Amino acid sequence: MPGSGALWGLAPHIDIQKTTLALVVGVSLSFYLLIIHLTVPPPIPGIPYKRKWRWMPAGHLAPLGTYWLLSGEAFSWFSRESLDLKSPIVQIFLPTFSLRRPTVILADLPEIEEIAMRKLGEMDRASLIHDMFGFIMPNATFSMKTNDKLKSQRRLWGVVSSSQFLHDVAAPRFHESISRLIELWKLRSKANNQQPFRATDDLKSTALDAIGAISLGLDLGMLQQEMQRVNPEAQSLNKGDLEPCRDGPLLVHSMEILLQCLNWVTTSISVRLSKWAIGQLSYFRRAQAAVTSILNSEINAAFVRTQGQDGKQKHPRCGLQEVLKRNTMFYIDPSTQDQIRDELFQFLIFGHETTSAGLGWALKHLADNQAVQTRLRSALVDSFGLDKPGLPTAADIASADVPYLDAFIAEVLRVSYPGPVAFRETITRCQILGVDIPAGTPVLLVTGGPSHLQEWHTDYGSERKSKRWDINFAPLDQFVPERWMRSDGTFNAIAGPSLPFSTGARGCFGRKIALLEMKSVISMLLLSFEFPELESRLSTYGSTDAQIRRPTQCYVQPT
Repeated sequence: MPGSGALWGLAPHIDIQKTTLALVVGVSLSFYLLIIHLTVPPPIPGIPYKRKWRWMPAGHLAPLGTYWLLSGEAFSWFSRESLDLKSPIVQIFLPTFSLRRPTVILADLPEIEEIAMRKLGEMDRASLIHDMFGFIMPNATFSMKTNDKLKSQRRLWGVVSSSQFLHDVAAPRFHESISRLIELWKLRSKANNQQPFRATDDLKSTALDAIGAISLGLDLGMLQQEMQRVNPEAQSLNKGDLEPCRDGPLLVHSMEILLQCLNWVTTSISVRLSKWAIGQLSYFRRAQAAVTSILNSEINAAFVRTQGQDGKQKHPRCGLQEVLKRNTMFYIDPSTQDQIRDELFQFLIFGHETTSAGLGWALKHLADNQAVQTRLRSALVDSFGLDKPGLPTAADIASADVPYLDAFIAEVLRVSYPGPVAFRETITRCQILGVDIPAGTPVLLVTGGPSHLQEWHTDYGSERKSKRWDINFAPLDQFVPERWMRSDGTFNAIAGPSLPFSTGARGCFGRKIALLEMKSVISMLLLSFEFPELESRLSTYGSTDAQIRRPTQCYVQPT
């Protein structure tokens, strides 16, 4: 047949192409499976998961990253995984958290409370937390494992949560700082022709001034700077009795740099790689050196003041002095200064970040719920016995019992969840909701999010008698402070499951001081201004997530 020789000659070439194609496919498939083997650990039997991500390189990293880039949120993604799978316990595959084990997400509040209160021997603070936070505050208790060192350090700083310290030191400092905020907002409103303005930075400055005064006994002057930006001739009438912090601007600027670097680390794909890269940046090293130098200087100065006292001073000037008075080993153990400095830095960072975020959510809910705002203002007026314009004293606020104010704050924290995730790690084989969990497994305790704002039922824990919200009273996704009130008008702190500060030995150390600050700010602002409802474009409820969940938009129009 003509041409058959030519076709015969092509046959070897076709075989080579087939062989090459098969080899490429085989190598590609092997490489693909190798990547999956290296980045996606085997699932834990008995825990639901989305199967398609089990066979994707890096597992759930792509959907989480996409969600974060598009929305700015990350915390709600973990909660949505539970909601999607209709299970209070699910597993995800995130190489950022672990290459050896899947990450377990637990969104069942009664079980989370059980773990926090009674399973400390089975689960502890995740090593990842120390990797994240240890490069700027390695000796702070937040990232420590639960051991004698942590307990000793918490006992040392327990003074800042004592009733006397809150009443005699914290409350007056909050009052001074909030009074300046009121002055600032009167200036802003006048300068803006009564138009809405962004409140986020002002709330942070208020909290930072207050925490700086409470912890260091110094005036950082953040609100005074803002007042002078609005009106260069403005001087606060609420000067207080504190010395200005000479290095305040440098300290605050350096803290902001370190906090931004911490945000980069906590949202990075590789914590260790990002820590190394950031550690090479000169401005990071300068900021870290500045914070270390300034805080060490303040610690030494406070120690000198403490030594100079005759022991008869009834009330401490600040938290740092009281801690130093308790620490008789200050000069004997050089490492103690590092511990005090890092704990102080932690107090400054978390003390203003978390409460300012919570207050931002509170102001949004006040403006969007006018009936709630009216009732709360009326309750404050009645409680403080204000028969003429004016503000209650710091002592009045600290000792006040205003049930509806407590209910309002509890509802803000329930629906806004500023700190909705706690990182744990199993230290021995244990059970969660009846499922065996291997040692070394990362566990995310999700205490807030979409899965907690809907009523849904599963087979897990069906035999347990856990407390639930009465959804016949009000849907879970609605803002209704009355759900926290008893029929006799008193506040019911255990009306339903809610853990905004976690609980147990690793619960939020600053819970009492944070609640006092929120009570003080809300009380004083509501008795000074009305907050009208804003147009929808200024009142969206998206968040920007890093260490905490902060509202992306927080505008106010105080009148």
